[in-house]
Amino acid sequence: MKTLGKNFLFESLLAWLILTPPLTVHPAAPLPVTTLGAASDTCKQWTAARDEPSVRYQYRQWIFGFVSGYNWHDPSRQIVPPDSSAILEWIDNYCQANPSHALYSAAAALAKQMAKPAEPPKAPVKKP
Repeated sequence: MKTLGKNFLFESLLAWLILTPPLTVHPAAPLPVTTLGAASDTCKQWTAARDEPSVRYQYRQWIFGFVSGYNWHDPSRQIVPPDSSAILEWIDNYCQANPSHALYSAAAALAKQMAKPAEPPKAPVKKP
């Protein structure tokens, strides 16, 4: 009886590698996020609301609520703009460039760009 040699094992492995379809790894799709309120309105609607103070106010409050929720959710990464007008200006610029995007996309992009690691609390200053 003849035993199988090294060539047979090598050739079998080679044939398996050639004939087996490659395994493809795809990145996981992002999980869907449930949004409420003005989130799904478009950037075009945000921009048009400049002339409608009550609608603009609602959009602003949604954006500020998004930022507050983002900050509350992860205290280690915070969006800390110099003032609220900086947030609104950022959203204005994003929406002018991307009118068909949903408002939540603008808010998410703002968070991605503006969020920074939170600074540790400062030790209280001791008075002499």
